[in-house]
Amino acid sequence: MINKNKNIEKLMFLFNEMPGLVSCIDEEGHYLFVNSEFRRNYLPEGFEILGKKNTDFFSEQTANALNVNNYRVFKLAFTQVFEETKYNADGNHEYWLSIKKPIFNDNKAIEFIIIFSFNITARKEFEAKLGLNFLENDIRKPINTFMYQSNHYMYLDQGAKTLSKALYYRKHEMNILSFLQTYDPNTASQLNCMHDLYDIIIHEFPGNVFWKNKKLELMMISKSQANDLGVSNVSDAIGTTSFDYCDSKSARALTELDNDIIINKKTVFVEENPILIKNSKKVVKHFLSKKKYIFNPSNQDNELVGTAFDFTLRKKIEINFRQALNKKYLEQEARDTFLANISHDIRTPITGMLGLIDDIKLNSKEIQGIQENIDTLKSITNEFLNLFNGILNTVEENEANLSSTNKTLFNLEDDIKSCITLFKPIIQSKQVTLSYQIDPGTPKFFYANMTVIKRVLINLIGNAVKFTANGYIIVKAFYKQQKLHIEVEDTGIGISDELIDKIFDRFAKGPEQNELKKKGYGLGLYMVKRYIEALSGDIDVKSKLGQGTKFVFSLPIDISELNKLNSKNSPSIKKLQKGHIKLANINRVLVVEDNKLAAMALRNMLSILNYDVELASNGKDAIKFSKKERFQYVFLDLGLPDISGTDVLLSLREHVLTVNTPVFILSGHITKEVRVACKEAGATDTFTKPMTVEILEKLIGKADS
Repeated sequence: MINKNKNIEKLMFLFNEMPGLVSCIDEEGHYLFVNSEFRRNYLPEGFEILGKKNTDFFSEQTANALNVNNYRVFKLAFTQVFEETKYNADGNHEYWLSIKKPIFNDNKAIEFIIIFSFNITARKEFEAKLGLNFLENDIRKPINTFMYQSNHYMYLDQGAKTLSKALYYRKHEMNILSFLQTYDPNTASQLNCMHDLYDIIIHEFPGNVFWKNKKLELMMISKSQANDLGVSNVSDAIGTTSFDYCDSKSARALTELDNDIIINKKTVFVEENPILIKNSKKVVKHFLSKKKYIFNPSNQDNELVGTAFDFTLRKKIEINFRQALNKKYLEQEARDTFLANISHDIRTPITGMLGLIDDIKLNSKEIQGIQENIDTLKSITNEFLNLFNGILNTVEENEANLSSTNKTLFNLEDDIKSCITLFKPIIQSKQVTLSYQIDPGTPKFFYANMTVIKRVLINLIGNAVKFTANGYIIVKAFYKQQKLHIEVEDTGIGISDELIDKIFDRFAKGPEQNELKKKGYGLGLYMVKRYIEALSGDIDVKSKLGQGTKFVFSLPIDISELNKLNSKNSPSIKKLQKGHIKLANINRVLVVEDNKLAAMALRNMLSILNYDVELASNGKDAIKFSKKERFQYVFLDLGLPDISGTDVLLSLREHVLTVNTPVFILSGHITKEVRVACKEAGATDTFTKPMTVEILEKLIGKADS
């Protein structure tokens, strides 16, 4: 009797000291046992748990969610893992990772279930930052059922110890709840039954349980822990250490942590470093462990009790996800760098080109016939810039611009003419006429994604120009049956029958003719089809080799939407007003730009507005000039060769002469993040190159208002 009492005291002590939340529940939902951590965290002081249900101390929402999962285990009769949510009155939630295991009697009926849970709220917050969500959309769904079906937990249900015959026979007289309520430790049969109950709970525990002395030798482990260590018999593990089961690196890490817990009398909840199990085919495992220091009153010694959850599959999912995420970030970073570089390298010289065009036009009024050519040159340059901006916007916004909802009001004839204008210089060197024809019944204005439509037109006209040496190219447009139909017809080399079905494939290219060998990557028509499909349209092609080709695309456009638009939204073509000079006193302006062409262009535009310009080609000179005199405005490029534009801006804001000076940030690539950063650094406004006189006036006017 004395030995039995000592042994049951040992089992009861271990059960109560288990870290994590441990409980046992019968089929009616009555609580039979809970450990001290469960009691301390979730039960009112002095609350008697025996015979109570979840609804007696949890909120109705929490109790219902837990009961559904418990019911599932009873009905399906196998071990399952759940993520569970405890709903708090303050609106915050706790998240538990729970493993629930049924215990059977000799008739294979379930007597009760053992529940082991870790509070993983902090880990859930970490996973949420990564974008991982194991709960999916249903908190009641057992997220790791698939793990069980892959035999991950199969060993937990095989050969499970059943209730003792003494307890089983007694259960015919009363159920386990009644037995516990009337338990008499002085009755030998009842003592044996209680001993067997605790023995089953400890050794059939669904997670890993281990009890170590101050030398870190195992004093007791659960069957689950023995299985993970590759030990067939629980008793064989008694007296061993981590070095008997793990590789030396893992064993040293475990020993260092366990010693720290005992010496400093701590409780830790930790993800163990990957552990290589030697006796289990050298399997690497991940454990979510909770370990605590305990003082054992029976031997007056410091010891350690721990519980662990095999976290391997979930950790692998996280690792794979993080690797994919890192790859995505690297690709995103490379894409952003590419966009920033190409934006700067193309927009900056275009800024200079437009500025010089304006300057040439202003100073060449006397030369007969040159004004029209200059207007054409500027129109082509602007059209190229708009096309380039559209391409970059599509890439930057993950092709949001392809959406049929990204609509603007546009004049169909004006936009077809602007597309044709791009190719006039090339056509002049060929025996080809390039024209357009719009059916008289076609509406003048449409409300649709003209940015995408123009890209399609430019691509199709460009192909026609490329492969037509003589004859004609004509663009026709008409509106019929709620669709805008546009044709691009040419008298070029045509397409053979065997290739016509492949021309919209990615990287598909037609045969190279000696007289019309062209460079290309076979992406043009592939993108054309993508653009049209994105707008819910369709495209068709008819061609005869040596005679020409006709592309026809149709886009559904409901012109009734036009009635919803205010007339003030009608498009207009803005032109540079001749002789529009700002009448003001001569003011000094500082332009900080390392590209000579762009700097000259901006200086010319400011000169048109009667400003005297000081040029600085780097950040060091900009700071030097700003300390010598007061400037009316500062135009500052972000991509300087020596000091970043934002650092120059911060320096300007620290000096008395420029602390209140309007500073306009210019760059070939300005994102939302850049705008915010510049604003925080003290910028008055930001603008993406190229600059025009009209934009200059608006910026200055806005700053002065």
